[in-house]
Order: sequence, then structure tokens, then C-alpha cells
Amino acid sequence: MNILNINDRIFKRLHNGMDKFSYNLLVAKFFNQKSALDYLTKFVLADFRKEIIKKGIKVDIIVAVATRDSKTNIVKAVGKELAKSAGVPIYQLEKDQKIGVVLDRFLQRNPGINILLIDDVIYTGKTANLALKNLSKYKQVGKISFYPFAKSKSY
Repeated sequence: MNILNINDRIFKRLHNGMDKFSYNLLVAKFFNQKSALDYLTKFVLADFRKEIIKKGIKVDIIVAVATRDSKTNIVKAVGKELAKSAGVPIYQLEKDQKIGVVLDRFLQRNPGINILLIDDVIYTGKTANLALKNLSKYKQVGKISFYPFAKSKSY
């Protein structure tokens, strides 16, 4: 008899009928598997180049939402690669999508900047709306664009 630990059983059950991107997102987020994170990074980076850079959407800074429900901070890890590709800085929002001191200083010193807000998965839109609300308080901010890596079927 082959005995699997609980994570392996959940892992196999969840993989049935799931597309490759969703599967790797789940594995990277909750099982902290580097190969899954590498796959996501390559996939999202290719999509980012197609959807953001080639379409000429101006990005001066990338802001990652704060995550709290996973072992791996996918948004920050993938976001670093996006920022490197675009040649812009990246900042992470704090708990409850609050603006931290460093980001606050950056926003105040750079009027008219265009922000790309990133998140791993959009479920209800609550996190993104809270982050947008907090970022919108800065009158000197130019355009704020939202780029989730994936969205739930219910959204």
C-alpha cells in the first residue's frame, strides 16, 4: 500500500482538471515549490511584456499588494522580475494595503508617476479596491493600472 502524506493527497486531488497555470499558482503559493514559482514568473513576465510594455502603458513604479495567506509571497517574487524587466522600482504595500513610510516618501517626491498595482489572484476585488483607495489619496499620482496574475472563476 502506498501511503501519502496529507499534502500529497491534497496536491493530487487539486491537480485533477486544473490548467497548468492554476496548478503552478496553487503549488507555489501553498506548497512553496520553487519550480512552480519559476514557471509562474516566466508566464507572467511574457504576459506582462505583451499586455503592458508592447501596448505602451506607462509604468513608473510597481506596487505589490500585501499577501497573508500563503507560504510564498508570489506577488513580491514575480513583481521583482516585472520591475527589473520594466526598469522601475517595486514597493510592497503593508498589512491592510496601507502605504508604508518609504513608499509614502517616494510618492510625495515624484509627482505624476504612473503606478502598476499587482496581485496574484483577484477573488472579490476587495484587496485591490482597498489598495487603489489608499494609493488614490495621493493627488500627485498619475494613472493607476491594476494587473492581477489571475482571477477566480467567480470574479
